[in-house]
Amino acid sequence: MVRLLILKMLRIYARTHPFPGLPAYGIAIAGGSGNGLVSGLRPLYHLFKTLWMRAIGPLPATRFNLKQANQSARESGYHLAGMVKKPFETRDDRDFWYDNLPYLMNNYARERRLLAAVTYQGVPEESKFEVQGDLAEADILMASGRILESIIETTKVYDSSVAKISRE
Repeated sequence: MVRLLILKMLRIYARTHPFPGLPAYGIAIAGGSGNGLVSGLRPLYHLFKTLWMRAIGPLPATRFNLKQANQSARESGYHLAGMVKKPFETRDDRDFWYDNLPYLMNNYARERRLLAAVTYQGVPEESKFEVQGDLAEADILMASGRILESIIETTKVYDSSVAKISRE
């Protein structure tokens, strides 16, 4: 239903720019496993961009980081409330703004890395040593172009973190 609403709004408002510079903030809470943490934000931010709204960085949240996400949402809400409507001067200005927002340009491997980090944060401090896999190693593999190996290492962290959280 949300997807249909977004598509309808794009069709109706895309050419008329009814909200130039209006502050906007997207929050996505991924359910269950947390997969889709960032991909749910992309259509929303595409809508904001198309409507020439001035969005602040999105908040991807899961059940693993809900406490931190609530705090971040509160702080971002205060920031958003204090923003002044500031329209973009040009399309390039708008595109540059959106290209520099966090999370939106992630591919699957980077999204999975973010999910693993968020999930790992949910593991109690005294149990973190039991988590298998190494996110630093995954980052090194990613940087060297060994994407599949990076995803495999990241998945080890994610799977063992979820298992540890589930046992708690």
